[in-house]
Amino acid sequence: MLSGNGFAANSQYLLLLDSPGGSGMTTVNTDSSGSLTGVFWTYWSGTYTAEIWTEGHHSSEVTSCSTTA
Repeated sequence: MLSGNGFAANSQYLLLLDSPGGSGMTTVNTDSSGSLTGVFWTYWSGTYTAEIWTEGHHSSEVTSCSTTA
């Protein structure tokens, strides 16, 4: 599970996920208090990295984290 808070309320962000099996991007939405939650499965052993970016033409990285499964 990926969760966080302190983001803009009721907003959409880009989530870049990098895993031992590959990488991909999806969107995540925050609730009215600026919190987000997403459930993602770990299928392979290794390091998983998540980056959250603002949307738009001048997208910028907001935060990142990683963990090992």
